[in-house]
Amino acid sequence: WGRPPGHAPLSAPTQATAQTPRHPKSTSLSLFYKKVYRLAYLRLNLLCSHLLRAHPELEPVMWTLFQHTLQHEYELMRDRHLDQLMMSAMYAICKVKNIDLRFKTIVTAYKNMPNTNQETFKRVLIREGQYDSIIVFYNLVFMQRLKTNILQYASTRPPTLSPIPHIPCSPYKYPSSPRRVPGSNNVYISPLKSSRMSPSVMTPRTRILVSIGESFGKSPSDTFSRINQMVSSGDRPLKRGLDGGSTPKPLKRLRFDMEGQDEADGSKPSGKSTLIQKLAEMTSTRTRMQEQKLKDDADTVKREEP
Repeated sequence: WGRPPGHAPLSAPTQATAQTPRHPKSTSLSLFYKKVYRLAYLRLNLLCSHLLRAHPELEPVMWTLFQHTLQHEYELMRDRHLDQLMMSAMYAICKVKNIDLRFKTIVTAYKNMPNTNQETFKRVLIREGQYDSIIVFYNLVFMQRLKTNILQYASTRPPTLSPIPHIPCSPYKYPSSPRRVPGSNNVYISPLKSSRMSPSVMTPRTRILVSIGESFGKSPSDTFSRINQMVSSGDRPLKRGLDGGSTPKPLKRLRFDMEGQDEADGSKPSGKSTLIQKLAEMTSTRTRMQEQKLKDDADTVKREEP
């Protein structure tokens, strides 16, 4: 019995075809390291901007040592803070480059950075169960582990500088609006707008909450226009009046006695106390506004009745 011409002999499936197809390689670890590198560089860049403005060329060198530590000496990260390795790398490069930068100066600037804690540089893991300052950690652990690599930066052929991590621009900083939130289909963001409850836009109900004295103006419209002008100008000091009056003296304490003395500068207005007059004026004005509001509401109800 012969085989039909042109047909290959039957054989068992090979090992390659029998294997199940491989799943795409997970990128979660790669994404994690990218985030760590970005965070590490941003922290280093912020600290260098405070301490080494006169030596900007040292930042990429420090980053190269820092990145080498994270990639090849990753065991140093175990039970330690990322900033501890950052400050140690900064001190090591300054030491080998003959730049006078002490740990005390580094720590002082570090305390002014966001998301910091004194425990980061006061309590660093030296060995199992033993903790000490970051200076002790540098001398006994960091420098001993990386001294060969650190000394290379003092030679005529230093290591190749590591590339600076790409820092993507945040989509929330663009002025265009609205912008879609990444990862969502119908969620958008817009820049923060000024509050609608500004003094220039008041309803009859909100007008009652404003304390009005006759010193601002003669009519309610003049009063609110002057209030808006004062708020818009951003003047913080309290003024006696908006008609060009001088700024009052700062009050050390307030005195409310029977003689009408209500300021610390010793002024005593004649006759009835100025404080009592102001309270009476405010009460009278508020009462009139409330009565007008009730009247307006009653007229509105009458017009709406069939």
